[in-house]
Amino acid sequence: MPYECGKDPVGGARDRYSIKFYVVAVTFLLFDLEILFMVPFAVAFKNLLAIEKQTGILYGTVAFVGILVFLLTVVVGLVYDWKKGAFDWSLQARASARAQAALKRKREREALGRTGGKKRPDVHLVAGLSVASRK
Repeated sequence: MPYECGKDPVGGARDRYSIKFYVVAVTFLLFDLEILFMVPFAVAFKNLLAIEKQTGILYGTVAFVGILVFLLTVVVGLVYDWKKGAFDWSLQARASARAQAALKRKREREALGRTGGKKRPDVHLVAGLSVASRK
């Protein structure tokens, strides 16, 4: 049965994904939030400098130092991610993914061979009972 895109679904809904996908997603959120904080600062900074000239109180300087500390914290997080290998999509990782995909295809072929070429029934868990359904 086709899904929203019109293609038949492949695999189950509970397949495991590499942790790298989640690490990249969280890192993206980190930098997305950085921009969220930087834009209002950039808009208000010119006014802070003007107020600093009028009053002599270091509003703009304090704000600038504060945003530099914030950026330093974000860069430290980026370096930490980089050193931990969050962005390392090396040949070894690709080879591992290909091997897992080949193993999955092999198991699917074996399962089709055991059922005489017919798709084996999907098994669903309903209220703790195993229920088989045929497509």
